[in-house]
Amino acid sequence: MQMHILGIGITKNTYQLHGVDPSGKAVTREHLPRHKLAVFIAHLPVYTIVMECCGGANYRARAFQNGHTVKLISPHFVKPFLSKQRLWTC
Repeated sequence: MQMHILGIGITKNTYQLHGVDPSGKAVTREHLPRHKLAVFIAHLPVYTIVMECCGGANYRARAFQNGHTVKLISPHFVKPFLSKQRLWTC
């Protein structure tokens, strides 16, 4: 599995993960509970992680910056980013 971008959707109790390869093809789709996300990210090679900017995103972004490139996207730009990057079907 060669991921290029990992998108993380933040909800109350779970995180939705969607990884794509350099060509934009989905290579992973997972739902993880809060307590398993840090372990999952720690075992990944270096990736670009993209999250919607919200209350808990800044804390998570700082935690994931150990080797990863983390980008926070304003809620206004999430839908155009998703369609452009082909992360999710909108």
